[in-house]
Amino acid sequence: MRHITNDNSCARCSHVGESRIHALCDCTFSKAMWAITLRLVAVESAKYRSKSHTQKSTPIVGKGLSKVGS
Repeated sequence: MRHITNDNSCARCSHVGESRIHALCDCTFSKAMWAITLRLVAVESAKYRSKSHTQKSTPIVGKGLSKVGS
């Protein structure tokens, strides 16, 4: 048996009336996961910005483009 129920409460926080909005935004579990995700994105973004400021960038335009379409 598959144990399918008609219970529409959130499996994570037991909020009654789970919806897509609740599952993605309103659930306390989802809020915590979004907060962690945003912190990780901010850290990676800061790493990228500091790395790009310390390294001399090489322009991509013009490198091997004469061979394209030949």
